[in-house]
Amino acid sequence: MITKVKIEDFKCFEYEEIEFRPLTILTGTNSSGKSSMIQSILLSGNHANGSDMLDYIWSLGDFDDLKNKYKNPRSYTIEVHYDDGIADTIKAEKGVAFQVINLPILQNSNRITLNEINTSNNTFNQDRYFGICS
Repeated sequence: MITKVKIEDFKCFEYEEIEFRPLTILTGTNSSGKSSMIQSILLSGNHANGSDMLDYIWSLGDFDDLKNKYKNPRSYTIEVHYDDGIADTIKAEKGVAFQVINLPILQNSNRITLNEINTSNNTFNQDRYFGICS
């Protein structure tokens, strides 16, 4: 389950940290950031499910379409935290390829290690599903 989303300089968000509970409802007026919040979560979901995240990002627009319009930053960052202690971090910088970081937040003897996360035969994120459930 998603526990927190942190967004910096993405679309309408300068900096926002939103905690999620078992039932979280996004409400607000038109153009208040509801769709942008969902898009940021879908970026992480596409990465976790092994989809081509860059195809999804490019379907939203180029860097200038996705950066914060008010601050005019040179980068934006999205962090999606999960209840298993893992955070997917997506960082985009103007003129530089996207960076995707998948790091354990909590460390103890029972946690999966960074090397295990980065192995090619890893099935760690395959149980995360983003989209419409039938």
